[in-house]
Amino acid sequence: MSKQKPITIYWTPFSVVNRQYEQLLVDVPFKSVVRDIVKRKPKNPITPKSNHSPHKVPEGFYQRCSAFHTLADNMYYFEFPFDVTVQFDENGTFIPFYRMHWFTERGQTIEGAFNADFLYELAFFADEPLEMSITPPYLHQTPQSSYGFVTAVKWDIGQWFRPVNFLFQLWPGIREFSIKTGEVFAYVHFHTERPVVFKQVELTEKMLEIGRACFNHKEIFPNTPLSILYEKFKRKGVKSILIEEMKKNVIKN
Repeated sequence: MSKQKPITIYWTPFSVVNRQYEQLLVDVPFKSVVRDIVKRKPKNPITPKSNHSPHKVPEGFYQRCSAFHTLADNMYYFEFPFDVTVQFDENGTFIPFYRMHWFTERGQTIEGAFNADFLYELAFFADEPLEMSITPPYLHQTPQSSYGFVTAVKWDIGQWFRPVNFLFQLWPGIREFSIKTGEVFAYVHFHTERPVVFKQVELTEKMLEIGRACFNHKEIFPNTPLSILYEKFKRKGVKSILIEEMKKNVIKN
């Protein structure tokens, strides 16, 4: 069987142009979930003597399970770059804290609950249709579920261009959450069985303008189905313009 053709994914920090290097130097790499789970396979596995299962399941079976790989291939996790504690007053306004400039408050989306955007935004774009999702880190042991969750979203990064926002949504009544350096806080999943190739690009004003236009379009025309947005993005030539801009600004590491 011949190898499948890789899908190229262009990526960049998404912020004002004069802040992209601050984001790069903070360094929030995306790492393979599959490799991490495989790494955690027990070295000296214990088989319970009381195991009465009719199926003999060998140690480390999960890591070899095709159903697991169907789920997690091309899924990556993000580790938080520094220690921080975020606090809110009774009105949902931040109580000043160290590194507060890396967060911003948002309006309420859940009754009685506050939220905060982590101002480390990324943008991904593929040279062909490819769905991508952001989810909480459900295959890692973290304290996140005790105070809230990173909001989950999904769209086609080959047909629409907008930044990835890591929004920490708290549970009702919670006014504080803490994150430690190296703590896994979110997953990004590229929904394809084909291999992916990442190419970092230099953020330009044109990319920012296109990303903001896509983001603001939803404010002007709320509840527009993604299928209509995708069709308009291609028909108006914005997709071709963006791909050309990405290819011109690939960073050769």
